[in-house]
Amino acid sequence: SAFAYDEQAKWDRYAMSLPMGCRAMVGARYLFVLTLSLLTTALGLASIALLTLFRAEDPVEMVVTLMVSAAIGLLIPSFLLPLCYKLGPERARPFLYAIIFIPTIVLVLLFKANILDLSILENLDVLTTAQLIGYALLLPLGGLALLALSCLVSFHIAAGKEY
Repeated sequence: SAFAYDEQAKWDRYAMSLPMGCRAMVGARYLFVLTLSLLTTALGLASIALLTLFRAEDPVEMVVTLMVSAAIGLLIPSFLLPLCYKLGPERARPFLYAIIFIPTIVLVLLFKANILDLSILENLDVLTTAQLIGYALLLPLGGLALLALSCLVSFHIAAGKEY
């Protein structure tokens, strides 16, 4: 939506007349994504703390779920932002649905056809709580690494783009 509003208001042309340059413009968009991700993760951690405090629930499963969600929340913009810079917001919009739905459909079909074996998830019980949370924390770090790579790709695309 931000790309569509920027295009409608011709923000890119105006921003390119400012002394900040296209790297700062692209970097600001990625910083916004990172800020939103950090804020939602912090809100999720606060919610987990409150739920654990008032309901005496085991927070490990909730933390793992939050970390998986944070990784997915970084994964989608990592693919979508370079596409928006390359194609524009309207032509990149169908790719958003493809990025979300195609892997989901493929995973479900592979699981239903007994090609994908998820029995490894049953072995998570042998991990200690610290190991499980440690592995879960690696997921958002992978998302951050992919977001950084995506930012470099977007820098390259924006540098060659004529506004």
